[in-house]
Amino acid sequence: MKKIILFSLILLIFVIGCAEEQMEASSGEDVEVEIETSGINTGEWCEKGAEWKYAAEMETGTTNAKWTNEGMIESGKYAGLCHVIYTSTGPEGSAKMDYYFSEDGESGYFELDVNGQKIASEWSK
Repeated sequence: MKKIILFSLILLIFVIGCAEEQMEASSGEDVEVEIETSGINTGEWCEKGAEWKYAAEMETGTTNAKWTNEGMIESGKYAGLCHVIYTSTGPEGSAKMDYYFSEDGESGYFELDVNGQKIASEWSK
C-alpha cells in the first residue's frame, strides 16, 4: 500500500505541476482544485477499493482524474501483480492507464489509451 501511496503522490506532483503551468498561462485566472482520497485501510499492500480523485476548474475547462485500486490479479499474464486504473478527462481529451506492478515496485506493466491511441510496455529496475 505504501508503494501505491508513493506512486500516487508522484502522479499528484506531476498533475499539480501541469495544473500550475496551465494556471500561469491563464494570465492570473483563479483555478479551483479539489483532491479527495478514500480507502478501506486494511494494511494490505494492494488494497482493493482504495481511490484518489482530482478535479480542477480552469479557464480552458474542467479536468478530472481518478486512481482506483482494482486489487491483485489472480491469473493470466499479470498474475500476482497489483492492478490500478488511472482515468482522466479534460479539455484536451481523455486518457486511461492500467498499471500492473509487483509489491517491491521493481517491475510491472502499463497499458495506456489516450484519445484512442494505445501504448503498452513492460518495465523493471
